[in-house]
Amino acid sequence: GQEEDGSLLFTWVQENSAGIFKSWIGLYNYPKNTLHRIFAFNKPLNVVQASVNANRTILAYVLKQKNDRDVFTYRPFLARLEDNSVCDLNIERSKQIMLQFLLSKHSVLTENHTERLLLLIHEECILQYQIRKTNDFTLESFVVESIVRIFIWAQWDAKHQTLYYIHFRKPAKSILDVEDAESNGTKMYPMLSGLQFHDDLPHESVLNIPLNLPHLSPVPSPSCGVYEDDTVPLRVHNCSLDLIVLTNSEGAVCIC
Repeated sequence: GQEEDGSLLFTWVQENSAGIFKSWIGLYNYPKNTLHRIFAFNKPLNVVQASVNANRTILAYVLKQKNDRDVFTYRPFLARLEDNSVCDLNIERSKQIMLQFLLSKHSVLTENHTERLLLLIHEECILQYQIRKTNDFTLESFVVESIVRIFIWAQWDAKHQTLYYIHFRKPAKSILDVEDAESNGTKMYPMLSGLQFHDDLPHESVLNIPLNLPHLSPVPSPSCGVYEDDTVPLRVHNCSLDLIVLTNSEGAVCIC
C-alpha cells in the first residue's frame, strides 16, 4: 500500500538463522531512501495489502487464503505495533477487501486520540472504523459506521485523502419532464462519486458524475469474480471494470 507521505508498504518472506521462514511487512520511505521492518508473522502468509497510521502505531493488513472449499477469501486484521497485539476484525469474504488509514495530524501524546480506518468490501459496503487510543485493543472497543453502500469500483487517492467510487443510482426526476422520468422505472445508472476526508471535519462529497458505461449491470456477474489486488493506487474492482482516476492539486479529474 501507499500512504499520504509517499511511503510504501510491502511484504516479503525471509529465512532466519534457525531456518524458519516468516513473512515480514516493511515500510519504505522513498524521499529518505529508508526501509523499516514494522511487523513479522510467525510463518509465511499471503498478505495482499496493508496500511499503517500516521504515528506508525497500528498496522492494518489483509490476508488472502483458500478456505475449506478451495475458494480464495479475504480476511482483515489490525496489529498494535508496540506490543504486536493482533485483532481479527471477524470478516471473511470471497469478495475483495482492502483497508486504508486516514491521515491524522494529532500528536501521539494526545489523550483520547482516535484513528480512522476505511474498510472496503467489494459489492457490499465501505465501513469507517474509529479506533481510540486505549489499553483495550479489541473489536468491541471500535466504533464502526457504514458510509457507502453497494459499490462496484473504488479507488483511494492518498495525496488528497479522497475516495472515489462507482455505484448505481436512479436518475434524478425532472420537474419539467415527469413522464420521461417515470418511464425510466427502476433503471439504474452508474455514478462516479468522491468523498474527501479531513482530519478535523466530517467527510464531504466533492464529486458526483454520471457515467456512460452501457456494458455494466447493477447485478453482479458470477463469471467475473477474479481480483488483481491493485494496491498502488489502492483500487477495489473485479474484471468487469478496469478503470483508474488521475487527479492533480488543482482539482482536475481524469477518468481512464
